Amino acid sequence: MIAVAAPDAAACDGSNLTYYGGPVLWTPHIYLVWWGWGNSYNTDAVVVPYVNAFARGFGGTRSLGILTQYSQDLAYFDNQYDIVKGYWRDDTNPLPQNPWNPYAIPGEAVRAAQHFGTESDYNALYVVLVPHRQDANGNVIFPASYCARHGSTTDNNHDIAYVDFPYQPDGSCYSFVGSDETTDVFEHELTEAITDPYYQNGYPAWQDSTPSPHCEIADKCGAGAYAPLPRFDTSSPTYFAEPKLWSNEANSGTGGCVDTYAHRANFFARGSNGYLYMRYDDDGGSSSWKQLPSQPNPWVTDAGVASWGESRIDLFVVGGAGNVRSGYSTNGGATMGWGNWGKPANVYPSYTALSSPTVVCCVARPVTALVARSMARSTRRGCSVPRSA
Repeated sequence: MIAVAAPDAAACDGSNLTYYGGPVLWTPHIYLVWWGWGNSYNTDAVVVPYVNAFARGFGGTRSLGILTQYSQDLAYFDNQYDIVKGYWRDDTNPLPQNPWNPYAIPGEAVRAAQHFGTESDYNALYVVLVPHRQDANGNVIFPASYCARHGSTTDNNHDIAYVDFPYQPDGSCYSFVGSDETTDVFEHELTEAITDPYYQNGYPAWQDSTPSPHCEIADKCGAGAYAPLPRFDTSSPTYFAEPKLWSNEANSGTGGCVDTYAHRANFFARGSNGYLYMRYDDDGGSSSWKQLPSQPNPWVTDAGVASWGESRIDLFVVGGAGNVRSGYSTNGGATMGWGNWGKPANVYPSYTALSSPTVVCCVARPVTALVARSMARSTRRGCSVPRSA
């Protein structure tokens, strides 16, 4: 949630986000609900066009890729491109003059779920957008204690997650206003709703250890900590303001605020001396081939690879006795703890003939390959798909 007095990130402690066991929207289905806009939907030049364009390009981005480290048990956030599933201009159900009470926005979210027929979809998120509001004296009506917030309610024993999104230019919660404020607050609330959707229903997910209220993924980085990042609508590239988000994996696992997840490709090969070598290419350039400082012994194959975040790579090889062995490397450092996964004879009886084990979405699968390649944390998937040379 963003308070009207823009929250100071210092109010959040420096701890990483902790998983408290609740659901996450690991394949989010976002529905935009334009409640009571009438003809202003067609004439507004600040909120409507920017939210619609931003939402169309929101999925599959490097910014949203930050969320791929936050899972629900073994279900990792899937950064798909097409996450906006529907739009509803609701000019039928009356919009209260002041809709910011405990019932109006949650009630509209329930009506939206009924409208789309998605009440049982626990990955659904309903963003209720309210137009500019004035009282009888012409005074702007805006929530007293927040700029935007996310929450949840129930309907027929179904949990309903929603975002309450007032008309941002009326709030002036940030030092920057207009469309920049709108898209920054929009992503702030959506990322928190994805990683902690049902805390109001008693199912907290990803929060830090700050005394109540706990801070969430965007709260920890404060209001106004944004960067203009490229997004693409259906016609041309457009730049939008976006918030920085907390990454548990930043700064070698101590955590920090980041605006993107870096692209990185890691390459592994076995040298003529029998040792594993690694090099990488990322947004900052390329490295030279380096021998891994720790090697499995004995082993007979090249390496299969799985990514577990922006700074960790897990390597899999088949040992001389036919056992699958694994170790991991963090931030390009030493490969640690070569463990033994045993023989996959129950799945592949001819295990003695296997070559490199490769990992597709964290499931080991043997293939013949000279070089195993992996994108270290794909911006689209929680696990990457290595390719044989």
